[in-house]
Amino acid sequence: MKILIVDDNRTYLAVLRSVVSQLGDHQVVVFSDPVEALEAATTTEFDLVLADYLMPEMDGVAFIRALRELPTHRHQPIVMVTTAEQRETRIAALDAGATDFLRKPIEPVELRVRVQNLLNLREA
Repeated sequence: MKILIVDDNRTYLAVLRSVVSQLGDHQVVVFSDPVEALEAATTTEFDLVLADYLMPEMDGVAFIRALRELPTHRHQPIVMVTTAEQRETRIAALDAGATDFLRKPIEPVELRVRVQNLLNLREA
C-alpha cells in the first residue's frame, strides 16, 4: 500500500515516516511542501494520507479539500495531524474530507494503531 505523509516540520516528518514504515511492506512517500504533494497525487493513488494542519502556502484543510477534488482520492482515509484543538479547525477539516485526527506531540503507539486500522479498512 502507498502512504503519503505531508508535514513542513522535518522532525515530525521523520517521526511519522519512521513509525509508519515499521508497519509492514508499505511504500511511504513524504513531502514537506503540500503543493508538491498535491502534484504527486495527480499521478499516484495513495491508500492513506497523513497531513499536517499548519503548513506554509496551504494549510491542511485546503490540502484535504484539494486532494478530495482529485478523482483518485475521493475515498481514501485522510488523517489530519495537528496541535490545533479548536473546534472550528476540526469541523473545517471534517467538512473538507478528513477521516480522523492525530494530535501533536505524536504518541507512536496511537499512530501505529490508527494507521494500521485505516489500512485494514482500506484493504477490505
